[in-house]
Amino acid sequence: MLSSQRRLFFLNTAANVAGRFWVKLLALVIIPLLFRYLGEMRWALYSLGLTVMFLFSLFDPGLRFGTIKVFSEFFAADRSGDLKRLLWTVFWLYIAAGTAVVALSWLGMGVVLRLAAVEPDLRGPAAFLFLCFLTHSSISQAGSVFNHVLLAAQRMSLSNGLTMAGTLVHYSALGLVIWEDWGITGLGLVFVLSALFQGLLFQVAAVSLLRDFPEGQAPESRGRLLRYLFGFGWRMKVAIGADTVILHVDKIFVAQFVGFGTAGLYQLGSSVAIVLRDFVRLLVSALLPVTSRMGASAGIEKMREVNRLTSRWFLILSSPCFLFVAAMAPCVIAIWGGERIDEAAWALGFLCLAFYLNTAMAASMEVGAGAHLPGLQMRSGLAAAVGNLLLNVALVIPFGLRGVLAASALSMGMGSLY
Repeated sequence: MLSSQRRLFFLNTAANVAGRFWVKLLALVIIPLLFRYLGEMRWALYSLGLTVMFLFSLFDPGLRFGTIKVFSEFFAADRSGDLKRLLWTVFWLYIAAGTAVVALSWLGMGVVLRLAAVEPDLRGPAAFLFLCFLTHSSISQAGSVFNHVLLAAQRMSLSNGLTMAGTLVHYSALGLVIWEDWGITGLGLVFVLSALFQGLLFQVAAVSLLRDFPEGQAPESRGRLLRYLFGFGWRMKVAIGADTVILHVDKIFVAQFVGFGTAGLYQLGSSVAIVLRDFVRLLVSALLPVTSRMGASAGIEKMREVNRLTSRWFLILSSPCFLFVAAMAPCVIAIWGGERIDEAAWALGFLCLAFYLNTAMAASMEVGAGAHLPGLQMRSGLAAAVGNLLLNVALVIPFGLRGVLAASALSMGMGSLY
């Protein structure tokens, strides 16, 4: 890696790890409190609400998944006029798409509740909570585009600081819900209002940043900019959508064939595994903006050097994290959750192994995306998602929860091997 880019990469990675570590820590603190407050059945409702939210995100047109890459290119080429035009176009498209998704889900909520196997006496609170989660998702998707401006400009410290501020407000509000016993209604409203607050923080920061950049040459047409963004973004969308399918379709299978409450216990174990995975991925979180800029100036040998260096160190640093937690899963759940929960421990152990296999090539995927080769991640994700669906169908009835977890581990390993 070029010396200046190498230094920038390590500085930004350190900023990401330092800034976002506390976000993950707060999640680990609040989850067991929320589990005890809601109880097993309402926690399962909360868990399946998250599943519905993430599954509806599959209808995302994929534009925001290419914005960091494309905005980075525009910053490097001093194309601030194109960047500003594309930013606001994507933002308003997401506002329109999010409004349509919430409206359609409200009309089809009966089907959604049956798909999630929600019990009849919980369907009233479930409908409200699911709509709040979908509104939260729609607002977050639109607001994230402004955060991508900060990331593309490599203002990692600013982005992390704003994320931390939004997260503190969110988790503090969740604590207030528990303390004041505001129930499902309070929980849903917290998600909506915290998304609005976080999005506003990102918007103010991004707009202020872009004021310092001159317009430069006349911007291209919106249609041409969107086509270029979509040509990259849809492949990244497929890859990320595959990850969503693996993590959240599993809960649908568990709720339908194993038990509604068991789906919540699966979520409890998976929450720890996801926090661990997200924390480990911070080690390569600064690669995409750096390699996007390098792609325009550095040769193929420099990109290969980056890939070799980052892949080796990522594997060395990530392996002990996943393998230790997988081996100690029952103890981790008992200490963290305050009681022994076998289903959650099984979920944590299996998913740690699954994420270990899934993230083994994380650095190479980021370098490939920076080199404008998102098809690599897309094909890997598709292989994992299709394999996961087929294995779930084959294993859930004879083996129950363990069959679903085995399907996740095998399919994620299959995707990385591809």
